Formats: sequence, structure tokens, C-alpha cells
Amino acid sequence: MKKICCLCLTLLLAAGCSKEITISLTTDMITVNVHDELPDAKILQYVNCNNMVCSEDIELDIRRDELNLDKVGEYTIDVLYNGSGYPLKVKVIDVENPTIHVEPFTIEQYENIIWDREMYNRIQLTVSDNATDENTLYNSIKVEGLDPSIAGEQLVTFTLKDASRNETSISVTVTVEPKPVVVVKPTPPVVVPPKEPEITTPSDATPNDATGSDATGSDATPNDATPSDATPNDASGTDATPSDATESDATPSDATPSDATESDATPSDATDTDSEDDTPEILRRVTMTAKDVLNLLDSSRKNEVIYVSQTWCSHCQAFVKTLDSYLAERDDLIVREIVLDLEPQTEVITQNVNGEDVIHYEYADFEAFKKQYNIDFVGTPSIFIIRNGKVRETLIGNQSIEILHDKLDSISNN
Repeated sequence: MKKICCLCLTLLLAAGCSKEITISLTTDMITVNVHDELPDAKILQYVNCNNMVCSEDIELDIRRDELNLDKVGEYTIDVLYNGSGYPLKVKVIDVENPTIHVEPFTIEQYENIIWDREMYNRIQLTVSDNATDENTLYNSIKVEGLDPSIAGEQLVTFTLKDASRNETSISVTVTVEPKPVVVVKPTPPVVVPPKEPEITTPSDATPNDATGSDATGSDATPNDATPSDATPNDASGTDATPSDATESDATPSDATPSDATESDATPSDATDTDSEDDTPEILRRVTMTAKDVLNLLDSSRKNEVIYVSQTWCSHCQAFVKTLDSYLAERDDLIVREIVLDLEPQTEVITQNVNGEDVIHYEYADFEAFKKQYNIDFVGTPSIFIIRNGKVRETLIGNQSIEILHDKLDSISNN
């Protein structure tokens, strides 16, 4: 009986050893850091044979054709056994923060800062990451804390994010150097003083010559003809003959018209010197406030042009050249260029000019000017063409010379 039991037990054990192996995965996905290694031994930790760790004598094949451990993403590998495949997902992740480096730097007050690759190169800002390309990193930079309109030292923060949203921040001191204030004194209109008339006294016919000086005094004074000198006996002709008083002593030749000809006092010496000067009143680069502008404007005048610019506005100065080239051909316009030395309000308007964004700044002290002429916005640069006290044309921002000509010509043609 004991022998039979042992035989049955042997048969059962033999049957168990010949049982088919079942492969299973303990997880659907495993995670690995980018650039790390993933050996087969690590993969086999997630594979079971009959719900147990597979022994080394079980032959498993692992196919990883799609796997790229140097690039963040999700991939699939296959665990093969006895002709069957068991897919296992592999997630490659990046948990390392990017790096950013920049030293303290200096800018000019009111400088128009555009945070692009050129600006980063200028301040020698560098970035790097283990998985994100450089262009993506530069485009992700966020800058906070800088106000170019305020002179002095400012703490500016640069924040960098990589493609996996790992983030790094750095703060540096930025010095905003004050922009020198250019004070341009008002240029008054050119006034030509009246010309004083020139009065020339003839040298040969002074008033004394015409009063009888040749026949007065020692030559023929009344004393020469007094009774004591010209007694009846003298009148006999010996002492006071007609030759003593001949016409040769006071002939008309001493006061001939030739001594007082028109050449000495021609009508040109007595021209209308009080006539008004025709020089056009053109005031340029006049530093003033908007209140001063209102006081200068005269609604009785036919045409006036107000050009608003800013001392630190580079494109304003470029536009001045365009304006001057036109003024050289026009003498019927009163043009006042207002050069401001003011800090703009925080509100700005960005306008696309010739494919480029141009920032225009609004100024608080123009409220009265805007109300007077029903203007919504006064920025730099701005041109207001005023005709008979009303704004007829408005140009905001850079304009071509053709547009400027058309606008200015319209105030003469209408």
C-alpha cells in the first residue's frame, strides 16, 4: 500500500513539472529618466512566469526598436516568449531643471527693450538644458521687474522653462542710466527791423549856403550897407559900386539844383520801411508744455502744423528729416515742433508700421489739448494739421513722405 502511494505522488509531480508556463506583466508602464540606461535585467523585474519571477533558464526576447532614451516621450517594447508578445510601455521623462546665467548689466533710460535673441546676446545671457533645444529655451524666458522709464538700479528676474515645464529663475541688478535732458530754447520768429531812412545833406548846399552866407557876413552883411559905409557920397559908385554886390557873390550857381539833386534824397531813401516782414513764422524744436501750445495757437490763422516728438524717441528724430524736407518747399505753413522731456503714462498703444510694431506713449499733460481739439490720443510721434482752429488731419506714428505730402497738401487745396 505504501508503494502505491509513492507511485501516485511521483506521477503527480511529473505532471506538475510539465505544466505550460504563463507570462504576465506586473505593470503596464515603467518610467525612466532621459539619457538613463534600461538594461534587460531591469525590464525582467516587471515580468512574471506563472505569477512568479521568471527563472534564468526561461528564454525571453525583448524588442526595443522604437525606444529612444535620449528623447522625452512614450515608447513601447515587446517581451516575447514562445512566439507570443507582451507589450510594455516605457515613459522617458525629464525632471532636471534648466540653467540660466546672466550678469548685472546697464541700459539707457527710456530705451525700447525687446527681449529677443539679439538682446540676450547683448547682455550675455546664456541658457542650457539636458533635453530642450536652445531656441525653445530662449523663447520661453519671462522677464519681470524692469521699467526703462525709471532711472536707477532695479532688481530684474529672468524665469526659464524647458519643454517638460521644469523651471529656473535668476535675479540680477540692472542699472538704468538717466538719459540726458536736451533743453532746446524756443527759437523766436525771424524779425527784420525796419530800415532807417538815409538823409544825405548836400555838401555844397548846406542850409548856410542857401541862406545867403556868401552874401552875408564879411561879404555883404547889412553892416556893409549901413549908412556909415554907404553915405550918399559912397553911393556915387566909388565904394559901393554895383560890382561889390554883383551876382557873382551870390549867384544862383551856389544853390543850383545840381547841389540838391534827387540822387541825394531819392525816393528809395524814403521807402515804406514800416511794411510787415514776409518771412514765414516757422518755429521748430520748441520745448514747451501742452498748455503753452494752446496759448500759441491762433484760430484766426489759416494753417498750422503741430508736430509732437520726444527727446528720447529715435523714430521721431527720423521723421523730423522727412518733415524738414517738405518744409523746404512750403512757405505758407506755421509749423511748431514740440519736443517733450516728459515721462509717459503707463498706457501705451502699439501700432504696426511697415510690418514692425511701434510703441507710442501717451502723455498726461495733453488732456486740455485733447479736449480743445476733440482728439482721442496724443503720442509720439504725432502730427496734427490745424486749419482755421480745427484739426483736419491726424498722423500717428511713422509715415511715408508721400502720405505726409498728401496730408499737408490737402490743407491748401481744401
